This record gives sequence, C-alpha cells and structure tokens, in this order.
Amino acid sequence: MQFRFRPGLTIATLIGLAILLSLGNWQIQRLAWKEDLIARVEARIDQEPLAFAEAYARWQAGEDMEYTPVRVSVNFDHQREAHVFGSNEGAAGWFIFTPAQFSKAQNEVIDSDTFLYINRGFAADTFKEARTRPDSLLASDGNAGLTVVTGLLRTPQESPAIAGALTPDNNPDRNEWYVRDPLVFAEAAGVKTLPVWIDSNGLENPAVWPKGGTTRLEFNNRHLEYALTWFGLAATLLVVFLAFSLRGRED
Repeated sequence: MQFRFRPGLTIATLIGLAILLSLGNWQIQRLAWKEDLIARVEARIDQEPLAFAEAYARWQAGEDMEYTPVRVSVNFDHQREAHVFGSNEGAAGWFIFTPAQFSKAQNEVIDSDTFLYINRGFAADTFKEARTRPDSLLASDGNAGLTVVTGLLRTPQESPAIAGALTPDNNPDRNEWYVRDPLVFAEAAGVKTLPVWIDSNGLENPAVWPKGGTTRLEFNNRHLEYALTWFGLAATLLVVFLAFSLRGRED
C-alpha cells in the first residue's frame, strides 16, 4: 500500500477531526459538571432547612446555594401570582409563583418593600386562576398571618430564565409565562423582588392545588454517550481519510 498525500482532503480531515474531538472533550467536561451537580443536590436535599435570610446572604457572598433547603415566614400576595407553563407527571398545567413579603425580623436583612417569589407548585389548567382554588389562598394579615414555607432555594446561576428558540413568548396580558424569572414577573406586577425564588414543598398549603414538592431532582445525564459518539465519528473520519489516501502499489 502506498500513501498518497492529498492537500485538500488532508486539510478538510484535520478541520473535521478538530471539531469532533473538541465536541467530545466538551461533553466530557459537561459530564464532570453534571456528576458534580447530582452529587451536590443529593448531599443537600436532606439537610435541615436554613433560615432563608442566612442562605440568601451566603448566596450573595458568592456561595453556591442552589437546591439548599430553606425556611421562611411570609405573607402571600395572591392577587399578584404568576402562572408559569409546565408539566408534572406527564400532565400540562401551570406552576403558581406567588410573591410574598417577609416578617419584620427578616426585614433587618431584606428591604421591607422587596418581595420573594414562592413556587407553590403545579396546578392543572382548570385550577390555574386563584379564584378556582380558594382554600389555597392563605391569610395575609401582617405578622399575625405569617405562613411558614419550607422548600428549596433556586438561584439564577443554575436556573437561568432564558427562553430558547422554541419557547413561546410570555403573555403578560393573560398572566402566562414560559420562563421562570422572578424579575420579569415582578416588573409586570409592579413590585420589587429578589432574583432568587423558593420551590415550596407544599406543606403550607391545605388545598389540593397547587401541588407542591414538584422540583425535578432527576437530571438527564447522557454526556458520556454523547462524548463517545463524537469520538466515534472522529475515528470513522480518520478511517475514511486513510482509505482514500492509501492505494495499492502500482507495478
């Protein structure tokens, strides 16, 4: 067999190999990130809840607090709740994001006019509007009507509210949203809010809807499969290149 150098084919093959190998390496990096995320979440979700003010202060200081269990005492403002489209157990519906104000003790840490959105959970389309589930509308009567909410802290670093190309546009006029972004909800509601939110475990809610404790804690992790696919394509490209470049020796 004799190797025949073909400049155009060689350059194209080298470019293709560089792209495929870089994609494979990127998936390996994603694999390490995903495994670290899974390990951190599994280690956190069963911890005793922190006071929200403490967890929020640590997040502001740069600490990773995503999925940290927290507890907070609040007054819900049900008139300003936001409805975020999603699904639960295969059924389409809405996640109810309700703004809430803090107790006086927490106002020492957080401005009294600043809200915190609570994802109270999933509601079927029939129970999207607050008036259809009156039992879920908890009292809002100063400190006398405080509701204790326990759930998982969600932060914009790990849960960016960036709509993808196939995500429908938000519809503020109908209070229908397709990204989880408290700052966007608050702007439409005319209030000031923190950029984080809490996924409630639902224990504060005596009603059937919304259904709390719906945070997805099972993460798709096929990065190794994807990496092997890219590396396999790189190997195939190399074999094809050699097949075209090698020829039988002429007499």
